[in-house]
Amino acid sequence: MSELITEILEATRYPQTLHAMMVHLPIAIGILGPLLTLWLIMSKGKSESVRWLVVTVYALGVVSAVLAMQSGHAAAEQAGVTGQVAMAVHEHEEMGEKAWAFFAACATLIALSSIPWRPMRWGGMILGLLLSLFTFAWIAVAGHLGGMLVYEHG
Repeated sequence: MSELITEILEATRYPQTLHAMMVHLPIAIGILGPLLTLWLIMSKGKSESVRWLVVTVYALGVVSAVLAMQSGHAAAEQAGVTGQVAMAVHEHEEMGEKAWAFFAACATLIALSSIPWRPMRWGGMILGLLLSLFTFAWIAVAGHLGGMLVYEHG
């Protein structure tokens, strides 16, 4: 067990490896978020535990996206790429830098749905679901661009 921990800690010394490790949580939250939001809608917004679970998951998305963004900046800086690769890195970076804001907006909309006024409750949930689907697509494209960088340019 200690050997595994040592290997993980060793891997975090390399910015590219750390970034590869960090990006998977925001991707997972991008997939999980719409499903949890749909679950909240199916409960007609009456399950406070589901509502605050969704808000907490999106808050975790904010933190994990910021950490992924910071590790990505360090990885790009160390890689020192130029030309077309630099343009591809920039496109991936620009998309990744916005992920935390989308997660924060999703959390806010779902939190607003706790206000006991029917239009606010349903508006927050429906807009939260729509934004969570957009966020999922955004993160999928950002992840695809990152994957292309890894598999096409190393």
